[in-house]
Parts: sequence; structure tokens; C-alpha cells
Amino acid sequence: MSVSMRVKRIMPMDTKRTQSVLTSIDPEAVIGLTADLVKINSVWDPGAGTGEQAAAEYVAQGADAQGLDVELEEVALGRPKVIVS
Repeated sequence: MSVSMRVKRIMPMDTKRTQSVLTSIDPEAVIGLTADLVKINSVWDPGAGTGEQAAAEYVAQGADAQGLDVELEEVALGRPKVIVS
């Protein structure tokens, strides 16, 4: 069973709402966000001093700029998760 089939069983798809969300997505913005994230070194390497912090902060700032509620929660030292609602 595919993941999409499982999701449909859990949450029936509202076609109008789904279409509304999909048409509001700006493909160029998604490409730009992806390109920006790829440029951020988020490889977890404490010895080199790199981790996910910078990428999490970038995502949090972007979501905040869109007016969304954002919370950064550190699940381990230097390893935050971003909660957006």
C-alpha cells in the first residue's frame, strides 16, 4: 500500500481545498527555498562545528516572515526542530 493511499484512508481528500492550496504554491519560491537550504551546511559533525542549527533558523525566519507561528525546540544540543503552525 502506498503512502498516499494510507493518507487518503486517514484523511479524506477535500478536492476543492487541495486544489486551492496547490494553486497558491509559487514554484519559483519553492525552487528558491530549496536552493537556499541546499547551500546551508547542515551536516551533523560536532568535530567540525556544523549541524542543523543554521538550516532550522533559516526555515523559522522564513515561516515567521509569512506570518506563521514558529517554535524552535532543541531536541539535542545543536539539533533543533522547527514547529510551524
